[in-house]
Amino acid sequence: MLRPPSRLLVALLALVVGCRPPASSARPPCDEPLAPEVVVDAAATLNPGHNGEAWPTQVIVFQLSGAPDLEALSASSLDDDASLFDGLVVERQEHVLYPASHERWPITAAEGATHLALVARFHRASDDGWAAVVELPRDRSGLCASPPPGPLCVFVTLERTSLRAGALPLPGFVGDGGACTPLAILSDAPADEAEPARGSDRASPPSLPDAPAAPSADLPAAPKAPAAPKAPSWG
Repeated sequence: MLRPPSRLLVALLALVVGCRPPASSARPPCDEPLAPEVVVDAAATLNPGHNGEAWPTQVIVFQLSGAPDLEALSASSLDDDASLFDGLVVERQEHVLYPASHERWPITAAEGATHLALVARFHRASDDGWAAVVELPRDRSGLCASPPPGPLCVFVTLERTSLRAGALPLPGFVGDGGACTPLAILSDAPADEAEPARGSDRASPPSLPDAPAAPSADLPAAPKAPAAPKAPSWG
């Protein structure tokens, strides 16, 4: 007949099991879905009306499964934004941005998303500046090799009827004061091979002018001494 375990043995077993660390279910950062944060600066002159007054603006963040052809689109395409990137839209979010504000919109990249497209519905949009595209990095192994100190960020500025976005902070960017690691740290192309942004083609450095030739070292010939006068002859 088997004896039931003693209370002391049960207590010891419970202590041993309780000392085991719980199995971790967390995945490494490079295996998690990419989750950048869209950090937005809105100027006080955002979306001017007919009298120059600033107005709130609807901004739509599209997740796309490929690179869109912005050159083939115009401001009139905003009349039907549901089919703006027909066939490429994986997910979309809508936000309202107020003049002179700073916003932060967290997103989680959907499966199959390769690009973010940001679109602003301005009152008087021109055919240039109402949309911008940022490519999402495909290789995220760097997140495990060297986890970033802060959330990955996409940087966006809106001023008057212009929207600009990039994986690096734009000139004069202020932000909301929160931590940010530029999405560009995961760029697939090295910095020296990255394509320049449209309208900002790299200019080759100017060539230096040729150095002037050194003056000749030959010294001028010394002047000849004047001939002595002849003595007069007496006839």
